[in-house]
Order: sequence, then C-alpha cells, then structure tokens
Amino acid sequence: MSVPAHAVNELIDRLAAARPQPGSLCRIRQTSSGYAINSLDLEDQLIHPWMTTARWDLKKNRWMISVRPGFVNGIDATVPIVDSKNGAVDVPLMDEPEFPVDRFAFRTTPIQQDGPIPAFFKELGASVDRSILVDSLGNISSGENSPNRRCLQSVDIYLSVSRAAINGTTYYTASASQTLQVTYTPKINNAALLRFGTRPRILQTAVWKSQAQMTPLERFYSNSEDIPADELLVATVYLLSPVGVAEGTEADGTWTAFVQHSLFYNLNHAPQRLQPIEQPGDPSSISIDTGLPFADQIGNQLLGQLNDAFNQLRTQLGQTYSLSGLFWTV
Repeated sequence: MSVPAHAVNELIDRLAAARPQPGSLCRIRQTSSGYAINSLDLEDQLIHPWMTTARWDLKKNRWMISVRPGFVNGIDATVPIVDSKNGAVDVPLMDEPEFPVDRFAFRTTPIQQDGPIPAFFKELGASVDRSILVDSLGNISSGENSPNRRCLQSVDIYLSVSRAAINGTTYYTASASQTLQVTYTPKINNAALLRFGTRPRILQTAVWKSQAQMTPLERFYSNSEDIPADELLVATVYLLSPVGVAEGTEADGTWTAFVQHSLFYNLNHAPQRLQPIEQPGDPSSISIDTGLPFADQIGNQLLGQLNDAFNQLRTQLGQTYSLSGLFWTV
C-alpha cells in the first residue's frame, strides 16, 4: 500500500499543531508515553542583570514592571517612581521598585500600527483588526475578523545614561546675487547631565528607536538636535489579549504578559571626550552659488554644488557634531 506524500505531510502538521505549548512557569517534556507538563520554579529560570518581569496588580488595577538590578560602570540604575508628595523620585533598582506601565504601543490596530506583529504572536492568534477597512483612497468599509483573533500591545523598557550634547542653530541668508549663505553655530548642551548626572536610568516608551549619529546634511535640513543621552533597549513587554477582545480595549489582568529581553550583561559606558571650552568651535559657514533663483535652489537639493558644499562642511566640523558614547559588556 502506498501513501501519498501530501497525506504524510498533512499528518505531521496535525501532530505538530496538537503538541502542547509551554506557558508561564510551565515546562513541556516529551516522554515515550506522551508529554509531561511540569511546573517551572523561579530558581529554574535563567536569572541575569536587567531581567524584566510584568505582573497585574489587583489593588492598583495596573500592569506593573520590575527590573532586576544591573550595573553600568559599577553603579546600579534607578527608575523614576511617582510619589504623591514629591512627584517623580529616582529609586535604585537595588531597592526592588515596581513601576506602572503608562504607555502602550498598539501592534494590532489597523491605523498607525505601532510596529510589526512578531511571528510568535501571530501563531497565537494576534492579527491586525479587520473589522474596519480603509483603502488607499481613504474609503471605509466593514470587514470581519477571525473568531480566534487576539489583540497585542507592548511597551519598551530602555536604559539611558545622560551626557553632554552638541546642539546648534542653522541660519540661511539669500542675497540678490543668487548666493545662499549657510551658517551653523554649534553649542554645548549639558542640561541633562547637570540634572541627572551620569547614573544610569531605566525608562519606558511605547516604541524605542535607536539614535543614529547625525550627519551635517541632516542638521542643515532639519535643525535636529544631538539627544543628550546614550540609550540601549533592555526589554520589550508584550501583552496578549484573550480571544475576542475588541481593539483598543485597555489591557487588564485577563491579558497574558510575555517579555523579550535585549540586554543580559552588566556594562561599562564612556561618552566622547569633551574639551573644557565654552564652544566646540567657531561658526561654520559655506556659500552656494547656483546661478538659480533662491526658490529654485531650495526645490532642487540634488545639485552637485550642494553635495560639494556639505562635504566641505563635514570637513570643517570634523567629528564634533555628536558626543555619542559607547557601551560595552563587562
């Protein structure tokens, strides 16, 4: 008797789908007589610096986060805890504080989705809400969700170490001779360093994005600032809803928490060296003579003279346009 290959593959898929999956504090072990489900004690877990846990607080009716102490340059981090009398107070992680989640990224909302849905949660039923559909022309129509659909929300926990930053102002001056004079004046910003010092802090945000070192060209077009801190993602806490929960529902104790860690080790950190001067340099200035009216020149940013001018500016500024530092493991 011959069995078609597709039938064998279908049987394998059905067996794989029927296999039990490990859950919170639960371990699955395959034996000769079937699957054994064992409880997982806390001491069996991999304990590491920056280990993040989430739990639902029945008294406060909020999701609470705790982070196992980690060290940067031998100093434990702090986390801001809101006190009814003193406002936000920085509490060391060694004191085992808990802080509430105060912002969420909505991963399954159909409009302005806050990041993709990881494949792991897609397998558990998380999917974008299709009850309301909006096409490319803005037309709205009704749709239908899977009966097993779940909502997914998340929050990013990150590490921040304050430092001095170089921020500047860009001035554009157009003359009647069809010449654009561009001047950039850099200034040192140490407000965050004076306020927080160099002690590491644990903070939260809906979606954390790494800081890309800015180029002079980006500075001229956007006047963007050098953010006065170096940051690393510690963990992402995901909250998965029960089946059938409407999109936009606030996550409560019926939801399940999952943590994806990104940081496992104690760290050292060092910013770039800053010379003890009031200004990091004289104003940098370039002239661009395009032979075109000023409005036309702004509308055409791909001119060869612009590229040459900004390369000249890069040489003038050297590496002073960012004081971003480095983290490394201990």
